[in-house]
Amino acid sequence: RAIACFQAVIEQVQGTEHDRWAEKASVCLALAQSHLGQRDAARATADAVYRSLFGDRPHENRGSAAYFIQILGQVYVNLAQFEVAESLFAKALSFSESSHYTQVQGKTLTGLAIMQRQRGEGTPAIATHQQAIALLERLGAKCDLAEAYYQLGLTHLQREDGQHKPAFETAIALFQSMSAPQQVAKVQRSAK
Repeated sequence: RAIACFQAVIEQVQGTEHDRWAEKASVCLALAQSHLGQRDAARATADAVYRSLFGDRPHENRGSAAYFIQILGQVYVNLAQFEVAESLFAKALSFSESSHYTQVQGKTLTGLAIMQRQRGEGTPAIATHQQAIALLERLGAKCDLAEAYYQLGLTHLQREDGQHKPAFETAIALFQSMSAPQQVAKVQRSAK
């Protein structure tokens, strides 16, 4: 359903005064495609957005641009294109820091930590997760904080260091406080 909605937005706004939303919807479309394993479609969509963002025109140096750049970074992590993802995360961090957009900083650091985990860089990943968590806790961004704890738990689980349970328990408690049963179930499945 999400893919159909993003495609509808893209079709409806292209060539109108709201055309800028087509690019943003395309980033989200690529993320949905990458999560569903539609690798070729996700790559094609992400590459088109990347060319649009960083091709001929200058990109926006604002926190709002950083939000979509970090999502694009997530797509490239899902596609195991780590060099591109790392470059995007660096841009998103720079933009979000200069704009004082702390939530995007936290989300970007979580994406970076996931990438580090996937590369087998467990120790740096733990440190990056902890940076993300510190920012998101200070901000009180419960949903992103819960996801950061969940991802920290996955990193500990991959490292087999026995430290995953506290992270998963915190993620579950946060998701429960938001009445997010699907997210609670996701964490519980991973914890087994």
